[in-house]
Amino acid sequence: ASVDEKTYFIGIVRDITQRRQHEEEMRKQVRQRERFLAILSHELRNPMGAVVNAARLLTSDGNHVDEGERDNALHVILRQSQHMSRLLDDLLDTARITQNKIELRREAVSLREMMYDVKQCVAHLVQEKSQQLVCRAEGDLLTVWGDPARLRQAQVNLLANASKYTPEGGRIEFSIGRQGKELVVTVRDSGDGIPPHMLEQLFDPFVQRDDTRHRQEGGMGIGLFITRSIVRAHGGTISVHSRGANCGSEFEIRLPWNSSTPTRKTKVQHFSFEGRRLLIVEDNDDARKMLSQLIRMKGFDVLEADNGRSALEQLAQGLQEVV
Repeated sequence: ASVDEKTYFIGIVRDITQRRQHEEEMRKQVRQRERFLAILSHELRNPMGAVVNAARLLTSDGNHVDEGERDNALHVILRQSQHMSRLLDDLLDTARITQNKIELRREAVSLREMMYDVKQCVAHLVQEKSQQLVCRAEGDLLTVWGDPARLRQAQVNLLANASKYTPEGGRIEFSIGRQGKELVVTVRDSGDGIPPHMLEQLFDPFVQRDDTRHRQEGGMGIGLFITRSIVRAHGGTISVHSRGANCGSEFEIRLPWNSSTPTRKTKVQHFSFEGRRLLIVEDNDDARKMLSQLIRMKGFDVLEADNGRSALEQLAQGLQEVV
């Protein structure tokens, strides 16, 4: 064959290969989306069922429900509602990240000072499984220039993940230190470990480990995706290491070190809301009424509007201080 014919056939083979790769990637995305929808349905159905049943119990004939059962039903509604709220927050974060709309409110942040808050956020998870959480911060000026809420979220995600995949009585190590111009955050556990074939895809959205033992603890496979996106937005990197099944795992975040003095928090001032005029604009009747009732309990004088036109008419009267 001539050189031109060889070039022609090479081009055809390349086009076919690229087309097959593209088709396989599309099929992979479809499988991930279908799996995500199934997981989301499961994750929302269970807590929603608990909330509905608890509400039915609270509205049933009082002769059949004692005070302890009513208190338990209220706690179920609060706990499961908070769980669903966290799921929806994660979904919103995922949408913001994929659309490149994540915003950072940067300041000088001490990861040493943040460590206590992070530990408190996962304390209940660790206590429920009688796990040992060892925290260690090496050095004084462990400061980064970043968004404190997002940095806390990234670290809490890693610790919650470690607790989830570590058996009862296991050990989790959470350490922060500095290596040259980088701060290194490490979360190491004595848990199940990660199969080698999953290490590369672990940070992809909607990816979960191939086991069912931990499904009852919830999760949609987006926590590590969000964590990686937060780290990258701060100019850092994240990596994972594991020697395989039952060998534990280690996650490492590296962030640019900043020599600035951490931002000092101003003392929170407490104000009286008694008589303050507030307007709530919300077209969902139940959401508006419940929010209005909660805010009235704080002392606000609350007005309501169920559409934009009504809100503008009330705003034109100039009586509201907060909307």
